[in-house]
Amino acid sequence: RVRTEDAWVELRHLAAGVRLVGARPGVVRQVTRGERGPVVRLTVAGAHTYVSDGLLSHNVKKADPTVVD
Repeated sequence: RVRTEDAWVELRHLAAGVRLVGARPGVVRQVTRGERGPVVRLTVAGAHTYVSDGLLSHNVKKADPTVVD
């Protein structure tokens, strides 16, 4: 998830024109569907919110990560 001006949003739910918050805030120019890739387990000691490539990110764990919302 990344932080927009309004809420935390999963990347797959972003839309063009949405304003992102972080160290390098900006506006989503366009959204294209990507391919599935490897999942990387990232742990930030003592934090669930962190800056990732300039964007404010949030680590949320699903009970079953194989289930697609």
